[in-house]
Amino acid sequence: MKRLKSICLFAIITSLFATGCASKEVSIMNEESTYKNGTYIGEGKGKDSTIKVEVTLEDDKITDIKMVSQNDTAGYADKAFENIKKEILENEDYNVDNVSGATKTTKGITDAIQNALENSQK
Repeated sequence: MKRLKSICLFAIITSLFATGCASKEVSIMNEESTYKNGTYIGEGKGKDSTIKVEVTLEDDKITDIKMVSQNDTAGYADKAFENIKKEILENEDYNVDNVSGATKTTKGITDAIQNALENSQK
């Protein structure tokens, strides 16, 4: 009986952990909006710092993204930024997945990109 309770408890904890770590998509571009061509700066709150990016737009597409500044954990922030940039530029996919282990940094980067897009509409 004790063993069964232990197995059930382990299964519950494992399923809760897996649900909490599941990949979540973040949509960056609003498909109904029109963006002005140019290069725009955007900011978002990362895990440890404000993340600042530079986004270049051409014909309603993001053509380049550069990290301007950030002070989040270097290895995680760099990995998150490169993954997001690759998804957007190579795949033209604006629904990016959170980077495992860097959820807050991923959110900061995507918020910064969204902020730059908002700035292009002003």
